[in-house]
Amino acid sequence: NGYGLSIVTTNKGVLSSKEAKQQKVGGEIICQVW
Repeated sequence: NGYGLSIVTTNKGVLSSKEAKQQKVGGEIICQVW
């Protein structure tokens, strides 16, 4: 929705959800910032 930021841990390291989407990797959300 464009608001806030999720931090995702993936097999490529810790990324923002936007970076994870761009790299087409999934992972576990470790925190969300609004």
